[in-house]
Amino acid sequence: MKGSLFATAILLVISSNASARDYSGLNFSISANATNIDTRWRDNNGHGQTGTRLHNSLDLSVPGFSWSTGYDKKWDSALPFNRDLYTGFEIGGTYLIDDRSHGGSNWVSETHYRGHQVISGGIELGFNLGQGKVSFDAGAALANILNKYTTYSSGSPDYTNSPHTQDLVPGFYLGFEIEHLLTQNLGVKFGGRHYDFTNMEEQWFATDGAGTRAFFKYENTLTQAQLGLVYYFRQK
Repeated sequence: MKGSLFATAILLVISSNASARDYSGLNFSISANATNIDTRWRDNNGHGQTGTRLHNSLDLSVPGFSWSTGYDKKWDSALPFNRDLYTGFEIGGTYLIDDRSHGGSNWVSETHYRGHQVISGGIELGFNLGQGKVSFDAGAALANILNKYTTYSSGSPDYTNSPHTQDLVPGFYLGFEIEHLLTQNLGVKFGGRHYDFTNMEEQWFATDGAGTRAFFKYENTLTQAQLGLVYYFRQK
């Protein structure tokens, strides 16, 4: 399915030999997305082990939607082969339908993107390709993330004594987009993004009678595929 969508987007971009369309100006877009939520954690248990064990908490795609608004400026024929260069900026966000994930065996790690949202803003660099535009973007991101460990006691999770950390966590994103205007104002787009958030750390002294001391480092990332519509606010 994703392969066919990508092929369709490429064909839309290169299908015409007419003069390139104009992708400059103020714009707004909304997209459906599939987001891969990945949480990895490291655990040094404080009992003389100097090594680090790396665990994969979750690798799962959940649906959602994304939005953005921005402004692009066109630099006519600024690139080789008479290609127009586009520079711009945008602010936006992504909403995850399911903000809770968990995984593991004896230990269970839970990740919550509180409020289901990630806010982002950054810059864009693009160029025309036939009737379409290819662009790459990068910027900063912010999410309210809760990472939590739970332990099993008598076959049920021990939530009360579990270590957890929650904070507004900064990060960055990298992405790309392919756009094709259907009219002078309305277009379709396909793209992808990868979010990487600052590591979160937690030290914990267990109340299990063994005096267990643990140090956790959480690594949270999101990877998205997006398909949606874009509208340019301008008059011709």
